[in-house]
Amino acid sequence: MNRFSRVAATVAATFAALIVASTVASAQGTAPAYKRELPARLSKQARISEDSAAAVARAKVPNGKIQSVELEQEKGRLIYSYDVKIAGKSGIEEVNVNAMDGTVVGVEHESPSDEKKEAAGEYRVTAHYPLGGEGGWDYVSIDTARHRVFIGRDNRVMVVDEATGKLISEIGGKLNRVHGVAFSYGTGHGFITSGGDSTVTMFDLATLAVLGTTTAADDADAILFDKATGNVFTMNGDANSSSVIDAKTGKRIGTIPLGGKPEFGVSDGAGKLYANIEDKNEIVEVDARAQKVVRRWPLTGCEGPTGLAIDLAHHHLFSGCRGSKVMAISDAAAGKVLATVPIGPGVDANAYDPSSGLAFSSNGGDGTLTVVRGDGRGNFAVAQTVQTAPSARTMALDPVTHRIYTVAAKFGTPASGQRRPPVMPGTFEMLVLER
Repeated sequence: MNRFSRVAATVAATFAALIVASTVASAQGTAPAYKRELPARLSKQARISEDSAAAVARAKVPNGKIQSVELEQEKGRLIYSYDVKIAGKSGIEEVNVNAMDGTVVGVEHESPSDEKKEAAGEYRVTAHYPLGGEGGWDYVSIDTARHRVFIGRDNRVMVVDEATGKLISEIGGKLNRVHGVAFSYGTGHGFITSGGDSTVTMFDLATLAVLGTTTAADDADAILFDKATGNVFTMNGDANSSSVIDAKTGKRIGTIPLGGKPEFGVSDGAGKLYANIEDKNEIVEVDARAQKVVRRWPLTGCEGPTGLAIDLAHHHLFSGCRGSKVMAISDAAAGKVLATVPIGPGVDANAYDPSSGLAFSSNGGDGTLTVVRGDGRGNFAVAQTVQTAPSARTMALDPVTHRIYTVAAKFGTPASGQRRPPVMPGTFEMLVLER
């Protein structure tokens, strides 16, 4: 063997020894000394290894030490989320690395109070997305199939990407004082209520193209889809009724007298609808197939019910009561109020997350989100009050990501004869809340 061959053999042997030593060390447990939560289901999707992502995180915070990493879906992206501690500095640095291409998605400092909230599973505002645009707004709706947020503005609907907070498109046409949006995934149609001209506009969920318009009734406001009947139902405030729309054709096929001014409504998915009756402080139960009211009960302790959410598993209804500043929880099976809990002023939407068992109310009067928890025995209490923004009165919860989306703006001085103050240019924004 010549000298060159001997040197090559020595290098190869040394390199092999290093590989063996590394393999043995890994087998003996010298993996990174920090907590790793890497679900197998998500790890299979990642194109970047955790070791490579950790190197990126260390390079971003070179004087820090990784304490933990979690592979998770966040805002539509698969990321490695690293908690990095810098000696002598309070709180931690959260470094998010894209698991698909290894780029740094963002670096945020979390204060000790933020850490406590996260550890306790508390909600907090994690993003502010400026959207701008003129005019007021009403309901916020989530398209869970395409991860889009629909926001009803005065004469249009804004369609926003959940992950990026960017405006995708707007649905316009002849919309007049837009209120709500509902989705019929089976037909591929969406529906928009316009209170100004009492119409319902049908559009294509894929292209967002307007397909047609039908007349509902005076002050067509909240809107919902009922999968048991395949129909869409509007809540018509001034007409004291609900209009029934065929989700295939977009045509009105019926009208249900409700005996009072309805606000929000929900479906139990099995042929029953429930609606708050704002001027009577009660809830009505509607047989969606027969298209008639079959029961009603008083919301004791509740004045001016607006927002409404449903817990399908326990048959509970959560009514946001604007006049009395409480959330009234009803037993839908028994037809009675179980409890009331205090909330902030100016509520206009409620939500319920079946995964966590938490109910929510968005309160525009003081810019808060009230989080309510039940104990499973009919007792309910406020679990958390989260500061959002003044005027953030409507919201929607994504049951897949468990994130809450609300919107707010700043207002100017109303002109002479104006009923409401104008939205200040460039101030309209979407807020994201998560645990």
